[in-house]
Amino acid sequence: MQVSDRGPLTPVVEACAGLTFAPLPVLLSAPPQEQEGIRWWRLDRLVEEGMIGPAFDAFRELRGPQQISAASVHFLKSFGRELIFLAAAGTYLSGRSADLSPRLVWLPADENNLFGDVHIVSSRVAVPSDIADITDITGQAPDTVVVGDENELDEWTSAHIMALFGPVIDALSAHTRVGRRTLWGYVVDMLGFYMLNPARKLGNDLDLAWRRSERLMNSLLAAGAPIRKEPRLFWFQPEKPSGAWGVRGTCCFDFRADPEHGYCITCPLENDTVRQTKFAEAFGD
Repeated sequence: MQVSDRGPLTPVVEACAGLTFAPLPVLLSAPPQEQEGIRWWRLDRLVEEGMIGPAFDAFRELRGPQQISAASVHFLKSFGRELIFLAAAGTYLSGRSADLSPRLVWLPADENNLFGDVHIVSSRVAVPSDIADITDITGQAPDTVVVGDENELDEWTSAHIMALFGPVIDALSAHTRVGRRTLWGYVVDMLGFYMLNPARKLGNDLDLAWRRSERLMNSLLAAGAPIRKEPRLFWFQPEKPSGAWGVRGTCCFDFRADPEHGYCITCPLENDTVRQTKFAEAFGD
């Protein structure tokens, strides 16, 4: 990961330092410089200029999969994963939520309209007053927004996630005819998984991590994110502290793209008896 300016995001970056899986975006202090063969898109302008459709078509043709539902989820993941991880892991591990305004998100596109690594040109965060330090409170940290408590932090985060992904999902759904609930389902599911995964890696209480993710997910649903079903925590070895993992609320449709692949272990369509055995094999002691 490249980092040129951490600022108030420093506690988030440091909290992720011990993780083996921490897909954070590239953090910059200024808009990226032009490069030969690369066009930089600010996310809000990408939507405004109608480029979501062409970018999806390029992604589907050159990276796949071809099945349109699966391709739509993969496309959203191609630049959304790092942004969701920053929101989820930052909130869970440090109690700080990054500003995910679409005007701060930049994507490099090559001559084929394929996106590269997602960049954020800001270190602005929101932090609850009970963990804010004296610099935050006295206003000496202009990139820090102090909110009242965890509930206000979740509301602040949810509003930014809606503004970030809402226009993208609307444009992608209109172009592909894949439902908004399917696409939003990916975002909501990953908010849960991206708190649960750090908790497992760090040996934290999995149930508490999942409950924290549920509060943020519920805030996002209250803000207007439409989904089919919420993800859930599944105890495959309930007698062990590490004997749990998540089940998605929304299928990613990979099984349609590759019939030999079958259902993912976390797929809501998978049978729980089969899932329990697979989870124990994958995560059990």
